[in-house]
Amino acid sequence: MVIFRFRTYWLQFWRALDILYILLRQGFYDFASKRNWASKLLSKKKRETQKVRTTEQRIRLIIEDLGPTFVKFGQILADRPDLISESLRKELKNLQSKARPIDDMVCLNILEKELGAKVEDIFLEFDKRHIASASIGQTYMGKLKSGERVIIKIQRPNIEAKIKLDLGVMHFLAHRVLKNYPELAFMEFESIIDEFGEIIGRELNYLNEAANLVRFGEMFKLHPNVYIPRVFTAISTRRVLVMEYIDGIAPDETDLLKERGYDLNEIAKNGAEALLQMIFVHGYFHADPHPGNIFVMRNNVICFIDFGMVGTLKPAHMDFLAGFIMGFSRHDSKMITKALLRLSGKKFYEYSEELEFEVEDLIKRNSYLPYERVDFSQLLLECINIVLKYKLHLPSSIYLLLKALATIQRFAEKLEPTISFSETILPYAKNLVMSKYTPKKIIGAIYNTIGNYMHVIQNLPVEIDEILGKLKDGKLIHEINLHDGEGTSNVVKFMMRRISMALILGALLVCSTILISNDPEHAYARFLFVSTSVVATLIILKTLFSSSKR
Repeated sequence: MVIFRFRTYWLQFWRALDILYILLRQGFYDFASKRNWASKLLSKKKRETQKVRTTEQRIRLIIEDLGPTFVKFGQILADRPDLISESLRKELKNLQSKARPIDDMVCLNILEKELGAKVEDIFLEFDKRHIASASIGQTYMGKLKSGERVIIKIQRPNIEAKIKLDLGVMHFLAHRVLKNYPELAFMEFESIIDEFGEIIGRELNYLNEAANLVRFGEMFKLHPNVYIPRVFTAISTRRVLVMEYIDGIAPDETDLLKERGYDLNEIAKNGAEALLQMIFVHGYFHADPHPGNIFVMRNNVICFIDFGMVGTLKPAHMDFLAGFIMGFSRHDSKMITKALLRLSGKKFYEYSEELEFEVEDLIKRNSYLPYERVDFSQLLLECINIVLKYKLHLPSSIYLLLKALATIQRFAEKLEPTISFSETILPYAKNLVMSKYTPKKIIGAIYNTIGNYMHVIQNLPVEIDEILGKLKDGKLIHEINLHDGEGTSNVVKFMMRRISMALILGALLVCSTILISNDPEHAYARFLFVSTSVVATLIILKTLFSSSKR
């Protein structure tokens, strides 16, 4: 065990030296490119390639030199406006992996080892030359014994160990930064690295992508305009993924699509509605729907590939999106502000009026445009930037959602510039809002609320006895700090009225129930029970509808 730990430390040490060398080299290039006398130390070729660059460009080059782990990390940071500046985000979107293709025979050996059989025993045909090479794996084409043409993704050798090594170095650097600069603790470097580790860990296990393919296939199996490739789970492993070959055209090849008679407007509509259905109906969506991950098949059918990165939305996240869209379509800044605060986990917020004012200003700046011409993804990004300005926390899945919406909007508008993404998304938001008020949902909400109140009534005597016991023994110490202000006072008064009303109604219900059980014909007891039940039901309904409006 000690030997393995020593080996890990030794590898991390050499990796840290490698990182230091890359930083020093790029630092020297930056120094030399800005000074004529120092630039003479570089070769002519280097002088041409290392011209004066911005800080953001230099950071991008450093990340590319550091390898696939840091490139993946940079690509994720490019979609996080809460962590880095807008200028750096734009530059990091140009990140490209410099992963060199590995020897095809090495990949074939991995394939045979993973499947436990020779290539010719499983495949009728297998092209031993890769058709694509990425940072995590290489892709090949083949044909199964059953005749189906397939795509085979094979993971690079030792890539998991290399990524874990880089994550260890990242954690070490983050820990040192926070130790030396504690004022940067609010940036949560270590938790960001942990989150990134989880994301890339899922991508390293091809069985996760296989499961995603199966799940999306079930979601769209009856959809006439969307197709999800089949995955062959029996011959897929953690390091090998075998899926159906798709014969289609990339959506950015517009000239070829027109030449073959495809309807660009229909393609744009099908692609946008497919993603919106993933988001608003299933709460589970393709997180990177760029043209390289989409094919257009016959009859304008859209096919998504590469499900390594997906996003999951909680019901609260979907409610936020619906509230945001409905609020903007009605120019209702209060509705949008409440949706943003709910998403941030803030029911009562000290600066809600200031936040609402900025949202109102944003609406007015866009009000001169008809709703159908509003840039929806840009509007959502600006709202999120307003929230971040007030240092409110947003769940990471919202940034994946923002990226997916922006990508599919660009995809649709490139194919058909006249398409209105804002108009396309509105019916989905309306349907989601209406689905919250079906009779089944309302009855369920009432049942849950009554159950919660009954639980309070049943446990109240025990809890009061416990509080009085601790108070008697001098063990109950509770400090309440309230900020001066009308908002806090109103909240306290509101909560006290709610608690008092619940206690009174609960007591009346209990008393009337006891009286009726002793004397079923007692008119006063029956009147008390019925009237109390009616009042309680009305208050519950009022509470439900007022909370849903908030």
